[in-house]
Amino acid sequence: MSLEITPGIISAKERRAARLFCSRRDREKIIGIYERRCAEIPERADAALVLGTSPILYPGKFKKRVYTAVWLANRSIVPLVIFSGNHDHETCDTDQACRARDLAITEFGLDKEKIMTVGGNNTAENLQEASKLLAGSGNNVKDLYIVSDGLHLIRVLPLADHVFGEIGVQVHPFPIINEGKVDPNDPKVIEEIIKAVLYNRTLNKNVCPVSGEIRSYIDGIASYYTEKTRAMSQLPEVSFDEWRVNLH
Repeated sequence: MSLEITPGIISAKERRAARLFCSRRDREKIIGIYERRCAEIPERADAALVLGTSPILYPGKFKKRVYTAVWLANRSIVPLVIFSGNHDHETCDTDQACRARDLAITEFGLDKEKIMTVGGNNTAENLQEASKLLAGSGNNVKDLYIVSDGLHLIRVLPLADHVFGEIGVQVHPFPIINEGKVDPNDPKVIEEIIKAVLYNRTLNKNVCPVSGEIRSYIDGIASYYTEKTRAMSQLPEVSFDEWRVNLH
């Protein structure tokens, strides 16, 4: 695999910095920061934002995120659930947020009065659309859970802190329930950590929102530096039904 290096906001020095995170020690440091934030989340929040994913490509992941949010709401841990997402760049699916809402109501029994939806065609847009909603809704949200799988949250947190910090909202990672620890040797984790490093450096240059060109470039760098790890053995994703049975 080759990587076309083009000039832009991500310098050669930053690309080299990203490559360093193929080191297990450095990956464990970043995972440790994420785990400490998980350990410090408040017992309750004012809302939960569920990040979008494709129900076509990742049906198990999609259901787990929705179920986790319903679990929070039905236990009065949050009074409001915000489902996000429009379409995925890899598929032709549309209205991820609406499909999540319908699943939450019809299959998992969540009261529709506790649900709001926003669009966005990628994670950054999910966060930005939710921020606009909260800024103009009068819900007085101060603490917000971000619901997703752990390896995604590692990348998301710097951007979420930036986006919601501008409207005075404190964000807290809330991984899908019963997920287990993040494995520093999982190629997907390595890729997300490299993305997290580059997004964080980009945000430190006050580039927000991050353009599609920069996002594609970051994705290319992350894929390039994790290509060798893709031959590593990985456990298959646990299906939603098996995951749900193990909750009880």
